[in-house]
Amino acid sequence: MAAAAALAVLACASAAVVLPSAAPAAHAVGSGEAIAVTAYNHGYVRIYPPSGNPIPFGGPGGGDGQFRAPRAVDFHPYGIIAVADHQNNNVQVFYPNGTFAFKIGSTRGCADGQLTSPAGVGIGPGGTIAVGNTNCDHVQVFHPNGTFAFRIGTSNRNNNDGELNRPRGIDFGPNGTIAVADTNNYRIQVFHPNGTYMSKFGTAGSSPGQFLAPFDVAFLADGGFAVADRTRHNVQLFGSNGGYTNTIGPSLGGGGGRLNAPSGVAAGPGGKIAVADANNNRISVFGPGTALDRAFAASSHPQGIAYGPADAHNAAVRVAGV
Repeated sequence: MAAAAALAVLACASAAVVLPSAAPAAHAVGSGEAIAVTAYNHGYVRIYPPSGNPIPFGGPGGGDGQFRAPRAVDFHPYGIIAVADHQNNNVQVFYPNGTFAFKIGSTRGCADGQLTSPAGVGIGPGGTIAVGNTNCDHVQVFHPNGTFAFRIGTSNRNNNDGELNRPRGIDFGPNGTIAVADTNNYRIQVFHPNGTYMSKFGTAGSSPGQFLAPFDVAFLADGGFAVADRTRHNVQLFGSNGGYTNTIGPSLGGGGGRLNAPSGVAAGPGGKIAVADANNNRISVFGPGTALDRAFAASSHPQGIAYGPADAHNAAVRVAGV
């Protein structure tokens, strides 16, 4: 299905979002130049277009289209936007034309379909939505229309394979595999599209390949991973087999490519890696490789970050009424 046709179908839908199954294969890799960033302290999302001023999306509150503490954001390649709100205990989904579509988790809790302090969200190539249900120690996966599909983890909070302890960031690979930042187990776990455990990498520590607080994970174009560690103040890069390869952010700091509490990471076109540098209140873009490409201010403690289609800012323009 052509992108324009898909956008028209999605914009005209009224009851539920039905995402196209023929989406581009590589989620959030090479999908465009727009970057979405959550302003955690101010209750909105900013979309930074390829040029021009950033557009605010949403606003403080508990109603539809409003946020109290937006922690994570993701794009479907055709422009659908999902935002995980840590304090409203939900994930809100928006059409490409910027209108509210539906929300997941209208009731706080840990039962199927309920959310408590979600801190991660990802949209898969076919429209599947995965949510890091952080305070419940599991991931819930939903069909494209928002109905519950299955969960990953049993909420037992242990370090057995497939179990989770305060999971946060989530990303989908090109074939639908799911990577989860298993924060308090100091590792990344990778799951089959049906939720079956596949592999893991990382242990607790400060050596290369180890973590102290892995907050987010992103699949790279070559099948590898980028992991933002909020406590080690860096982003580590790994191969497709989970082997350590390099580090972004030589040490804690505010200049020279240094990071301070990086909380989100996203892989973009041309080998670029964007980082939500929370305590520096900025977005830093690196690559190809680990060299700093550019940085720009992003106030209000940026947390979640995602690359989207180059015209994704059009949705935010319509929402803001600009």
